[in-house]
Parts: sequence; C-alpha cells; structure tokens
Amino acid sequence: MFSRISLSLLLLLSAVLIGCSGDETPATPEPPATPAEHTSQGWQNFEARHYSDALTDFNTALAKDADFGPALAGKASANPVWACTAWEVQALEV
Repeated sequence: MFSRISLSLLLLLSAVLIGCSGDETPATPEPPATPAEHTSQGWQNFEARHYSDALTDFNTALAKDADFGPALAGKASANPVWACTAWEVQALEV
C-alpha cells in the first residue's frame, strides 16, 4: 500500500515539475514605430546637430504618413541646415 501511494505521489510530482518547466513566455514582436515616434527621434537628432539622421527620421515618418504635419515641419527645418552644413564641409575641403 505504501508503495502505491509513494508511486502515485512521485508520478504526480513529476507531472507537476514537467508541466511547470516551460515558464518561458514567447517574445512579442515590437510594434512598428509610429510617425510620431520617428518625428520625436528626428527632433532629438536635430537638437544634437545630427542633421542627416534627423532627415532620415523625418523621412521615415513621412513614409508611414505623408501628411503628418510635425514630420513635414521637421523636414523643412532640417533640410536647409543639412544643405548648409554639407556645403560648408565641401567648402572646407577645397
């Protein structure tokens, strides 16, 4: 009798341990960044004077929503600065 109870408890305990061993939750993919997130990153790059990266962020936002006003404003702000910066670099190289 003792052996049946022991065997039953051992099997039950084994089943519980095997069932609980898979605590890994599947990774959920990150949702794609929104135009607002790309625009925010663009302004951060603009303020850090990374104008090329800022333009890339604004253009990515506009690729997702061509009428997103904040990204249009960011692109309009960064484009002339980037053009001037690139021109100044070229002038220094000559």
